[in-house]
Amino acid sequence: MKKTILFSTIALAVSYSTTAFAQLDNLHITAPAHSAQSVLKTQWDAEREALSFIAHFQSREPKWQRAQVGTITPLYRDETSLQAYEVEILSIQGEAQGYLIIEANPLREQVAEFAFEGTSPTKILKSNLQDNRQYRWLWNGPGTSAVILAPKHEAILFTINPSVTQADFSVSRKIEQSDMQPLSRMRRDTPDSEEIVIDWRFSPFYQEYRYWPTSSNDRNECYAGCTPVAAAMLVDFYDRNGYPNMIGDETQQNHQANSPLMRETINQLRGVLKTYCREDGQGGTSQSNSINIVDYMNQRGDAQWKARRISYAAMTTFSYLIQEMKAQRPAMVHYHTQGQIGTNHSAIAFGYIYGGYWGDNFLTVRTGWSRQEQIQYNIKSMGTVEATIVTRKD
Repeated sequence: MKKTILFSTIALAVSYSTTAFAQLDNLHITAPAHSAQSVLKTQWDAEREALSFIAHFQSREPKWQRAQVGTITPLYRDETSLQAYEVEILSIQGEAQGYLIIEANPLREQVAEFAFEGTSPTKILKSNLQDNRQYRWLWNGPGTSAVILAPKHEAILFTINPSVTQADFSVSRKIEQSDMQPLSRMRRDTPDSEEIVIDWRFSPFYQEYRYWPTSSNDRNECYAGCTPVAAAMLVDFYDRNGYPNMIGDETQQNHQANSPLMRETINQLRGVLKTYCREDGQGGTSQSNSINIVDYMNQRGDAQWKARRISYAAMTTFSYLIQEMKAQRPAMVHYHTQGQIGTNHSAIAFGYIYGGYWGDNFLTVRTGWSRQEQIQYNIKSMGTVEATIVTRKD
């Protein structure tokens, strides 16, 4: 049996110029200044926006009471296309307290994603850097943080989301017509935001690369797949909140991602969801099959469940998810991490921050990744957002 793979490591036969990469001893990179040819934000713009964002949440987030800005790192799509800035958030003692990713394009939302706690993506990925090998930090939408090492024989990409590949950085993200004016000017009169987070009380699950007997094709060794892992997190929630037979029997409550019991649960969910092992080692699931989660749930105990798919514009789907969160029901959410049409990742939505139509609206998700367990995504940066809502029939 293979060990759990924490990072996706992909060998790439691509060419990068030497000047396109930073040196290993120069992590704090100076951002480009404004010019007549460029209207992108500078590092100082990003710092100012980060300080304003932190100040807005200090009254509700105790850990950010005395938070300060740490390293600001430019993030690129390719050799020259600056996409965003990652802003590290530190305590007064210098301890990691989350991060922000601020869009470089002023026509986009200011903060695309953030976390109230934990280490920033670049610090997580820094362990993959190698002496005397140049590198570049990459990002092309929520959940795509990566680092690419300059080639000796071939370039190597390290990611947090195991399904991200070099192809994900080849297409520029689109700006919706409704977003074609700076949000920093649009949101000045936004009222205080509303926030709800469901109390999970569970160990977050993540994808493992291993043998899965229930694959719907001839291949059986791959990552579990994001949809079965999201389904497992939802099943685990109900197992801990009044429906104890959802996983194992009613005496088994301490579920860990790599325990035999949880692996078997994910394996069974892969079966009902018709998940298969792809040629690239990822788990693939047709999103329309996500409602099949109730085929598993309805065999576990006396309660009967129903599921429905929600597929509208992002803000409309967000309004449905708000109602689920208010009812203390987490939901499976499906979105495109590069902000494109269609979906390529499934996670669990279990909270939100609502700032009004012109304000910043964030969806709080459990990602299903081992090193970035929880992220708040700006709903406008997520592209297509669909949901699978599960409720009792009675």
